[in-house]
Amino acid sequence: MRIATVQSRLNELFDSSGMKDIDIANALGVSKQSISSWRSGARSPKKSILLQISDYFHVDVSWLLGWDVLPPVMPPKLTEDENHLLGLYQQLNPKGQKMLVQTAEMAVASGMYAKGKEG
Repeated sequence: MRIATVQSRLNELFDSSGMKDIDIANALGVSKQSISSWRSGARSPKKSILLQISDYFHVDVSWLLGWDVLPPVMPPKLTEDENHLLGLYQQLNPKGQKMLVQTAEMAVASGMYAKGKEG
């Protein structure tokens, strides 16, 4: 059963992403004006763009189209440092990944690097 409009779903998705419209436009390869026209309901994205939006934001196309399916689960926004650390982790082999996790666990367990402590 359809319970929402494409416009309302796009607004919900874009607002919850924490991204600026210009950044969304750049990520999708469209103009900021396109984002504005979708948000206002003046136009709807083409099917190919809906697929891009679905892929980029990890949501079901059926949800975007307003159908009654589970809402998207947005991954938390990572900081630049967190993204950098994740990128480094992904470049390591399994042994290196395990070593990195153990190093982080030791840093946390020591208490010396806890949030709020100067160091």
